[in-house]
Amino acid sequence: VPSVVAPVLAKLLGTHREREVQKGIAQLKLAFDNIEKVRPGLSADVLGQIYDLATHSNHPAVLSIVHQGPAPGGGSASGAQPQAGHAASGGGAQSPPPRQTPPRSATSR
Repeated sequence: VPSVVAPVLAKLLGTHREREVQKGIAQLKLAFDNIEKVRPGLSADVLGQIYDLATHSNHPAVLSIVHQGPAPGGGSASGAQPQAGHAASGGGAQSPPPRQTPPRSATSR
């Protein structure tokens, strides 16, 4: 938490001046601190799962964050909202759809 979460949240506090946003960022920092006290290492597990989801997801909102970074003011660069049934609510990573193989042409036989 001290080497990853705290610096990121401190940077966000410096870029967002709205009182309610700053309050939410502070609450997020406290939540990470508290969970680390209760179960050391759990915050690292959370960050690892976020990383895994972000690097393996085909969801357009996740891809826009991974490839372009968050849009100014938060949210995704595309403005897309997570769809129902996706892992945005902490329900676990969704498996990517099965890959389709192109039909074989008559000339490739």
